[in-house]
Amino acid sequence: MSTLRISQPAERSGVPASTLRFYETAGLLPAERTSSGYRPYGPDAVERPAFISSAKLLGLALEDLRDLLDVRDAGVCAAVRARMVPLVANRIADADRRSAEPAAFSARLAEVHRQLSGPAPSGGSGPDCAAPPARTSPRHRGR
Repeated sequence: MSTLRISQPAERSGVPASTLRFYETAGLLPAERTSSGYRPYGPDAVERPAFISSAKLLGLALEDLRDLLDVRDAGVCAAVRARMVPLVANRIADADRRSAEPAAFSARLAEVHRQLSGPAPSGGSGPDCAAPPARTSPRHRGR
């Protein structure tokens, strides 16, 4: 079995050596140490970082990546996919929740803009002069 120095899998996978070291520290990329302190990597050190990078693009947590890599190491694609389905479904739900927040903020801005574009209240500049008060939801009360 041939071993690779860290620069070789880094170059072949397109992942910086510093990231490979981080993956090793995080328990995502196994590496032994030689007596002189070098990290000899096996052939999987090229494919594994590419897999990790792809999974990270989906926003998976390190713990999810560890579990996923354990399933991947068993070598059964169907098992990897079965594990990925709920992880990706959770990321979709999270993205949907996060995308609703800017939409609600945009709607609030549009409402304030509409109100500000109308006639100004008569008299001095009170609380409603610059921006009408926000409607508070139970989640935001007391802030």
